[in-house]
Amino acid sequence: MKPPFSSNPLSSGEEISSRNWFYIEEDFSRKTRWLILWRLVFISLFLLLTAFLHEKENLFLFPFSFPPLYFLIALQYFFSILYIFFLLKRAAIQPIALFQLFIDGLFVTAVVYVTGGIESFFLYLYFLVILASGTLFFRLGGILAASYAGVLYALLLLLQGTGKIPFYYGLTDQPPSYSQRYLIYQIVMNGMGFFFTGYLSSFFSEQSRVQRSQIEIQKKNIVQLKELNRIIIENLDIGLITLDFENKIQSINRAGERILGRNSGELINKPLTTVFPDLDLGPGPNALAEVTRQETSYEDPNGSVARLGFSFNRVKEDQSYGIGNIFSFKDISEIKAMEDHLRQVDRLALMGKMAAGIAHEVKNPLASISGSIQVLRDEYKEKGTGERLLKIISREVTKLDLLMNDFLAFTRSVQTIESRLDISNIILETIDLIRENKESPQTISWKLDVEPNLFFKISTGELSQVLWNFLINALQAVPSNGEIFIGARHHQTEMGEPCIEIRIRDNGPGIQAMDQAKIFEPFYTTKDRGTGLGLSIVQKIISDRGGKIRLNSSPGQGTEFIVIFPEG
Repeated sequence: MKPPFSSNPLSSGEEISSRNWFYIEEDFSRKTRWLILWRLVFISLFLLLTAFLHEKENLFLFPFSFPPLYFLIALQYFFSILYIFFLLKRAAIQPIALFQLFIDGLFVTAVVYVTGGIESFFLYLYFLVILASGTLFFRLGGILAASYAGVLYALLLLLQGTGKIPFYYGLTDQPPSYSQRYLIYQIVMNGMGFFFTGYLSSFFSEQSRVQRSQIEIQKKNIVQLKELNRIIIENLDIGLITLDFENKIQSINRAGERILGRNSGELINKPLTTVFPDLDLGPGPNALAEVTRQETSYEDPNGSVARLGFSFNRVKEDQSYGIGNIFSFKDISEIKAMEDHLRQVDRLALMGKMAAGIAHEVKNPLASISGSIQVLRDEYKEKGTGERLLKIISREVTKLDLLMNDFLAFTRSVQTIESRLDISNIILETIDLIRENKESPQTISWKLDVEPNLFFKISTGELSQVLWNFLINALQAVPSNGEIFIGARHHQTEMGEPCIEIRIRDNGPGIQAMDQAKIFEPFYTTKDRGTGLGLSIVQKIISDRGGKIRLNSSPGQGTEFIVIFPEG
C-alpha cells in the first residue's frame, strides 16, 4: 500500500537507491504522510465523541467545554489541510513534521485544560504525541517530545495552582481544591510516564529502522545477485532452458534463442518435445532424471538442420525435493563435422598409403604401353590399318595417366613455395581466366563482392586450383542464363578468431542430400566426365592450410561452398 498524499510515488520497477540518506528521506516522508492520515482519522473520531457527549450533557461535568472543543477540532482540520498542501508542493518534510508535533502538543494541552485540567481523562493524548515524535525522529525525538509534553502539562497545572487560570474552564469563581504537593506529584509522575513512553517509542523505532535498513540491504543484494546471475546466464555460449514438472519451457537465455533461431515469446509454456520432436524423454515424470548427455537433430524455422548436444539437470531445494529441470544444449554441428573430417582424413591417409604404391606400379607400365602404342601407330600409319583402334587405346591410356597424376597429387605431400598472397587479387584473376574461356557461356551473370587486402600464406598454384575447381563446378551446374556469386571478406569464427571467408554460390539444381555426404570422397562424382578427385584435392589443400570448408545446398535451390582460412 502506498503512503497517502504522495505526489510522486515510486514506481514498482524503480530500483532501490544504494544511498542510505535517500532511504531515510523516503521513509521519513512516508511516516509523515501516515501521521497526517491518522490525525485526520483521530480528529474525526474525536469529533463524533464530542458530539455524542454534547447530546448527553448529564454524563459530562464540564458543559462549557463543548464550544472550545469544536473550535479546536476545526483548527486541527485546518492545519491538516495546510500540511497536505505543503506536502503536495514538495516543501521540506522535516520542518512540516516538527510544526505538526508542536501544534499537536498545544492542541492536547488545550483539550486537557477545557476538559478539566488535572481531572481531564484526555491526558493520554500526550502519549500519542510522544509516540509520533519517537517514531519520526527516533531517540532524540522521543526525549524532546516527552520534555515538551512535560513542560506544557507542568505549566498548565502551575497556572491553575497559582490561580492564574481557573481549575475548571467556564467556572471563574471555582476555588482551587488541590495542594501544591499533589500538583507536584502529578507533574513528576506523569513526567516520568512521558519520558518512559518517549524512550520506548524511540527504542522500538530505532530497532525498526535498523531492521528495515538491513532488509533494504538484503533486497539490494538479492537484486544484484539476480542481475549477476542474469548477466552470467545471458553471456553463456550454451543454451539454457528451464522446465516445470510438465516439461514446459519457462525461460530461455539469449544463446538458446540464437542457437534455435527463435525468440522466447515463441517458446514460453510450450512442451519441450514440440521444439525438439526427435527428443525421447522416456515415460514417467522422473524420466528426465535418468537422461545424461545425448545428441539430437534440430531444424530451425529457416530449414537449416543442426546437431545439438544436450543434458538435463534436476533443480532441487534440498536433497530430495525437486522444483524443476534445466535443459542445457549446444550446437555441436561444427564439432561433428570436424570429427567426420578427421575420420575421413584418417581413412584417406590409410587409403593413400596403400594406393600410392599401386599407383606407382601402374604408372610405370602405362609409360611403357604409351611408348609401345606410339611405335605401333607409326607402323600402322604407314600400312593404313588399325588407326582407329590405336586412337581409342591412346585416349584411354592418356585418361588413365591423368587419373594417376591426380591421384598421386592427392596422396602425397608436395612441398610448395608459400608466400603471403592477397586472396582478393587471385580471385579476380581466376574469374577473368574462366570468363575468357571459349567454353564459358557469355550469358552467365557473375556477381562479385570481394573485399581488398585479404592476405593469407599459401602458394599461388594451390589457391588457383581451389578456386578453379569451385568455379568450374558452378559453371557446369548453372543453366546458360544462370548466376554465380563470389564473395570474400574479413570475418570471425564462432570462437571470435579473425578469418577470411570465401563464398561461391550458384543457382543451379543443387545437390541431393545423399550426394552431399560423399561429395568430398575420392573417386566420387555425379558427372559423366571427371576423375572424382577434384573436390578431394581441394579439401586436402584447404585442410593442410588450417582452413575449413562447408557445403550448403538444397535440391532446386542452388549450391554454396564456404571456405574459411585463418587470417594471417
